[in-house]
Amino acid sequence: MSEYPICIALVNTHCSTARVQGLLQCSSFDILLLQELWVGTINMQHSDSDPHGTDITGTTFNNMWESFLPAHSPDDICKVTAYVRSNLAKWLLIWNCLILPMSGPNCLVLDIVSNDKAICLINFYHCVPSKGHSLYSLLASECDDVVPIVLCGDFNTHSCLWSLPSATVSPWATPLEEWFNVNNFDLLSPPWTIMWVSNRPDQASSILDLVLLNTAGVVSDQFSNASISFADSLGSDHAALS
Repeated sequence: MSEYPICIALVNTHCSTARVQGLLQCSSFDILLLQELWVGTINMQHSDSDPHGTDITGTTFNNMWESFLPAHSPDDICKVTAYVRSNLAKWLLIWNCLILPMSGPNCLVLDIVSNDKAICLINFYHCVPSKGHSLYSLLASECDDVVPIVLCGDFNTHSCLWSLPSATVSPWATPLEEWFNVNNFDLLSPPWTIMWVSNRPDQASSILDLVLLNTAGVVSDQFSNASISFADSLGSDHAALS
C-alpha cells in the first residue's frame, strides 16, 4: 500500500471517550478500527423546512485523524468506526462503502487505494440479541475474491476453531464458520489465545475478537501476522489486535 508499513489496529473501547482520545493522541497506529465507542450529537442542521434542526451524529474529534462512521439513521447506535491519520488520508483514496448489504450501524466497510494497490477493511461488531444472533446481513453478503480483504471485529462467538476448550460453542458458530470458508477467509489472529479478560468471577476469559484475511490478501503478501496487546488498548478488557 505504501513505501513504509501501515499499522492497523482493532480496539474495543467500551464507550470510553477518554480511551479513544488516548489512542488518538498517543498510539503509534496509522489506522484505528474502533468498537463500542461513543457516538452522539456533534452539531445541528437547520433549514427553512426544518427550523428546529436535525441532529448530526459523530464521534470523538481529533484534528490529527479523519473519522469514518458506517451507514446509519439518526436513531441508530453505531458500534463501529474507523480513524485514519490525516497525513495518511491525504494520499490514500478512501471510500466509505455505505450502500453494501452488510453496511450498517454494526459494520463499516472501507475501500482503500494507493497507486496500483487496493485493500478492503471491514470492521464488524456482532451485537447478540436476547435470542439467536444478528449475523444475517453478514451471512447474506458475498465478498470480492479479487481484492485483499481484512475482516476484523468482535464476533461474540465461541467456536472450536478459535475458542478455548472450556468455552461452550455458540449455536450460530457453524453458519459463521461456513461463511468464512465460502468467502475464502483464513484466521490471521492466533486461535486459542485469550483476547478478552473478564472482571467478573462468574465469567471466564475468552476469545471474542478476530482478524481474518481472504485468499487474495494472503497471495498479495502485503500483511504481517497479527499481534495481541492489552497494553495497547489502554485499559480495555479487550486486547488490541494489530
